[in-house]
Amino acid sequence: MPAATTTSHGEFRRNLGWTDRLAMGISIPVGGFALIGYSIGILGAWTAMLLWGITCVIALLQNFIFAELAAMFPDKPGGIALYAHEGWRRYFSPVGALAAVGYWAGWSFGLAVYGLIIGQLLAGQFFPSAKWTFFDGAQHIGLAVILGALAVVAVWALNIFGVRPAVRSNKIIGPASAVVTIILCGALFLNMTAATADAGRALYGISRDAMIVKQLFKLNRHGMPGRAMTIDLVVNVCLVLFVANILGILFASNLGYMIAVAFALSGFLLLRRDRPAWPRPIRRGSAWIGVAWGLLAFNLVLIVVGALDPGIAGYGGTTDQLIGLGILAASILMFLFRRLVQDRVPLQLREPTPAVPSMVGVVAEPAYVGAGEIVAFEAPPAVRSE
Repeated sequence: MPAATTTSHGEFRRNLGWTDRLAMGISIPVGGFALIGYSIGILGAWTAMLLWGITCVIALLQNFIFAELAAMFPDKPGGIALYAHEGWRRYFSPVGALAAVGYWAGWSFGLAVYGLIIGQLLAGQFFPSAKWTFFDGAQHIGLAVILGALAVVAVWALNIFGVRPAVRSNKIIGPASAVVTIILCGALFLNMTAATADAGRALYGISRDAMIVKQLFKLNRHGMPGRAMTIDLVVNVCLVLFVANILGILFASNLGYMIAVAFALSGFLLLRRDRPAWPRPIRRGSAWIGVAWGLLAFNLVLIVVGALDPGIAGYGGTTDQLIGLGILAASILMFLFRRLVQDRVPLQLREPTPAVPSMVGVVAEPAYVGAGEIVAFEAPPAVRSE
């Protein structure tokens, strides 16, 4: 994971140990354990266990595929959406913006939801008599909402000053949690910490690849994407304080993330076909092509069914659809603003792609400058990993 120092060009350096990476990565399944009780209450123990088990297997298979992509592009901070962009920009470059903003929404908007859950748990456990509220013009604000907003601010503060404070909090909160409420809040807080780190890097990465405003391609003196993380802070505090229809935001978050996953899986397939000479330090066997097709089909079914009928997943109706689709449509507008207004270049819907990393410098960055595919020479063989 990118750490808290930079090169002279403002790029991330990798200097976290394996224990630091484990502390950050483990926060995601910890958040799942915190929420599994809700699933059992709604679905029943055996049904919930079956669905969670299937979900874990699907996630594991997808991560095996994404590991190959991550090894192909070690200089791409921002997650799977950047790999989707690499696969699709030869055919339709706005796909990268759609996947990237969807991926960011998937990580970022969850902060508001988790923050509200933490606020409700803390208010109900420790301040049950605090019944006061005030109206902010959109909804009634009580102590739970205030605590939720403070949780969002807290995870921002942990990340903005470098990745190591966030790692230390993950190492401390887990073993220090002794009572049920604190355990649940701590688990959700760990999830929020990882989400903030990933969402900030997603905005930084897609700005670096010229898909949204260029001002977000900047690291602060602690080596963190401070501007991008501050955008996350402002967006999620506003969601907590002013958006009454939180289900619409959750729908947009999940829809965006699923779209990013689908584009990343299809990007894996496209890159296997279009860039066979590109070095792959991790290379999956040929059987994984079929696995990728199966996972892509599965995700597309979920996207279509969920988008056309959000009520089936408990989100609501037309309003939730409009909120989700509106946020995703904004990604195309930001893409056009960056290319046409800020960079002042002709719009290219199909971009040139290098055949091997050695030729990346020939195609000027951002990649839309220039024309034609470069296929000059062969790259070194990859290390095969079945």
